[in-house]
Amino acid sequence: MVFGWRKKKNQEQDASIQEEKKIRLSEIKSKVDEIQSLRTKTIIAEVKSFRKKIEENLDAISKIIKELEQDNLHVDDIDKHLEILVVRGKKQVIDTIKKENSEKLPDIKSYDDVLALTELLTQRLKRIGDVLGRQSRVIHIFAKKYANKLKDYLAALNSDRSEMQTMIDKQTKLTDDIAQIVQKIIHHDESKMKLQETEKRVTDMKNSIEEFKKKINETRKSILKLKSGIEYSKYQETQKKLDSLSSEQNQIKSNIDFQFTKISRPLGRYEYGSSLEKPQKVLMEKLVVHPFDVLTTGNKNDIIKILSSVRKGVEGGTISVKDPEKSVASINETIEMLDGFVQKILEFTEKKNNLQKELETFNIHELKQNEDFLAKTNLEQSDAESKIQSLEHEISKIKKSLPEILMDVEIRLRRVSSVKYHVVE
Repeated sequence: MVFGWRKKKNQEQDASIQEEKKIRLSEIKSKVDEIQSLRTKTIIAEVKSFRKKIEENLDAISKIIKELEQDNLHVDDIDKHLEILVVRGKKQVIDTIKKENSEKLPDIKSYDDVLALTELLTQRLKRIGDVLGRQSRVIHIFAKKYANKLKDYLAALNSDRSEMQTMIDKQTKLTDDIAQIVQKIIHHDESKMKLQETEKRVTDMKNSIEEFKKKINETRKSILKLKSGIEYSKYQETQKKLDSLSSEQNQIKSNIDFQFTKISRPLGRYEYGSSLEKPQKVLMEKLVVHPFDVLTTGNKNDIIKILSSVRKGVEGGTISVKDPEKSVASINETIEMLDGFVQKILEFTEKKNNLQKELETFNIHELKQNEDFLAKTNLEQSDAESKIQSLEHEISKIKKSLPEILMDVEIRLRRVSSVKYHVVE
């Protein structure tokens, strides 16, 4: 038979009917602190009485052990081998219980002392139970009257330990619930603050949208006014003329490029073989690639010099070409056409410049600024409207969560209090 004792069943039932009472959210923290403080004081007071009972039971066990220590259990009448086992078992039980009872129980002045006493008693009962379990046959057969007494006292101690542990478990659950209540209140306050901030943002953004609409309307009127004037009509006509000049420019460039293509081989070879001064070398490079860009009155004499030098090189054989006579003829032809090319470019440039001056009679920059501002303001209004939708969705979620938080607080509050509180803000 294993030495043990039955655990006392906890039959405590809370049959009280909760009183209903309203409580403000701001009052809950102090209320739960008060409940926890009261419960803690109650536990300390109850465990003080338990300590006294525990001490009395431990003293009674110590007396039983003294009696057992003085009793030889009539081992003289049994087999020597068995006698050794009985004496050894008896000694183990006595030594263990003496050692366990040598440590004084802590005084109960705080909740930490309650925890310390419960832990000490739990460990003490375990060690005593272990040694009695190992020596169960010896004690029950040779020291039966001591075994029965020990069993009763140990059962009483275990019952006290169980009741104290139940109180601790309830207090732990209470502390946990209170911590959750406090956290929920903090979450509620933060959500309420966020709701106010978000609603203010929505109001501010709606005001901004009204400002955007006002600016958009004013800007559209300004644009309409600018576009409805005679100056803008003239500007558009002039711009069309300018745009049409591109085909004329392309035609002039095409004619010039075609002519200079005829002398591109000797001109290119002269470029690489000549020792021109830097300004003329730069002019030569441009003449080979984009002659239209350098055919000006100021460059004409230098261009004639360059072409004359090229012609001289072809005639003298220093510039090698397939058909020298044809190349010389093309160079002469190009020199003769230079005045016409320069004149056409001058006329084209003058025509273009005059049209560009006509454009300046209308303030296109003001129109462009208004159009850019209108596009920017429209985009800002669209962004604001999109943000408002997002913020209003967030507001809806917060408003939905607030009563859920209060309900959760109510449920937890009813678990920790005998009063059935209804939470109001």
